[in-house]
Amino acid sequence: ILSKQIYNSPYAMVRENLQNAYDAVLMRAKREGKPVSEFFIDISASPQRVEIRDNGIGMSEAVLRENFWRAGSSGKNNPEARAAGVIGTFGIGAMANFGVCDRLQVDSREVGAPKGLRTAARKSELTIGADCISMEVLDAGIDEGTRLIAEIATNTPLDINSLRDYIIPFVRFLQVPIKLNGTSLSG
Repeated sequence: ILSKQIYNSPYAMVRENLQNAYDAVLMRAKREGKPVSEFFIDISASPQRVEIRDNGIGMSEAVLRENFWRAGSSGKNNPEARAAGVIGTFGIGAMANFGVCDRLQVDSREVGAPKGLRTAARKSELTIGADCISMEVLDAGIDEGTRLIAEIATNTPLDINSLRDYIIPFVRFLQVPIKLNGTSLSG
């Protein structure tokens, strides 16, 4: 019920996950003393699927378990994140995606970590009080950063042109390269 109120359209869901990717890039750029233009955020979208990739700071197992997959807990409410200029600090979490998603998968490798992680959940299998999130270790072949894959519910398909028009006002002046299906939206 809560997730449906937060992300009542797939466009809002994409925007919020794009914000998470941007915050991850800001934190990595600040940590490494590099301009954000050296990083990227790529969005691949079809009517029933969205993939958002970034080469930001990535997430450790602890961040995935305690922040991303848990509503009400933010890993960006700290001095390092504030110094980087992040925006998202409320900790709404991954569960809000299930207002429009049937399945959510997140592959992430924290900067400097030898391996990455794949976490996933299906809306139909979510149960209060049960561990409904699968987690597996991925070998060192996974890039640093995060890849989120959202399978959109059949009753809320994305119109790609409408998605582009919705996202552009939020990203057009950002210096990090943001692409939607290979077309630049930012800069």
